[in-house]
Amino acid sequence: MISQPKESQISYHDKKSFQQVALKWGKHLQETKKGFSKFGTLMGLMTMDSVHGLPTQNFRSGSFKDAEKISGEALHEYLLKNNGKFSVSCSPGCMIRCSNIVNDKDGNHITSSLEYETVALNGSNLLVNDIEKLAIIDHVCDDFG
Repeated sequence: MISQPKESQISYHDKKSFQQVALKWGKHLQETKKGFSKFGTLMGLMTMDSVHGLPTQNFRSGSFKDAEKISGEALHEYLLKNNGKFSVSCSPGCMIRCSNIVNDKDGNHITSSLEYETVALNGSNLLVNDIEKLAIIDHVCDDFG
């Protein structure tokens, strides 16, 4: 077990400003958690694309012409069409419920959960624009550890 010494506790440059931002973010999260529950962490993919922050070809570009095909909305449609699940809790007590269960076109389980990091780094970054293929890549990565 590693224990951090008390003298190295976090110090804030401006604790009051930090607390104001944290409170504002907390309120925003409470208001938008339905979006996370419906679209998962992919909810932010189109925003990242719009500000040219989406990993594409190892950041040779920050936007992906097929971003909509791998967005949270696209995942949600795929889940509905293939008897997948959204708004799944990742752990007991999770309030956001951004996890999902992805099935293939025959209703067989592929992976749980398809997340932003997997889709951005294996999708837009490698120019892969297919949700099911990304779910299979996620499954293989999970199996390999």
